[in-house]
Amino acid sequence: GDFDGDGTSDQATLYHIPEQTIPGDSLNLEQHIDESYYIAFDKESIARKTSSHKLSNLTLLGDINNDGKDELGVLTQGSQSDNAWGNYSALSNRGTEWQSIASTTLNVSLLESFGTTVDIPTLITSDSTRRGYIAVKHFTILDGESCEMTTETLRII
Repeated sequence: GDFDGDGTSDQATLYHIPEQTIPGDSLNLEQHIDESYYIAFDKESIARKTSSHKLSNLTLLGDINNDGKDELGVLTQGSQSDNAWGNYSALSNRGTEWQSIASTTLNVSLLESFGTTVDIPTLITSDSTRRGYIAVKHFTILDGESCEMTTETLRII
């Protein structure tokens, strides 16, 4: 995608750095490095997106907020014990940082157990009926055995 709006394609890559124990100094024989995730770009001028939470499902959303730059979609999940629930967010490049412009919470495994197919890249899209708006799909668990999908339309400023 074109994440900096200069008219040329940029490449985004998702990285995972596992937890590590490395040799320390004479006072602390071992150092612990926590697990981390980050999205890096082929241009150093584009800020990295870092997270201590699991990042997955990196998708190109296109320029859904009409700012001349393409947005990224990414699923952020919690700890290993709670990794079924996550937030799928549309991220917009704001120069020195990436900002979430829309998000939806979901549990893909639970929704699929209800027979609901989840097409993650389509959860946040530009609204084809109104310029300057995006559509965000949300799922509500109704009775523990089924769910309902609704679409919220948000104005992007």
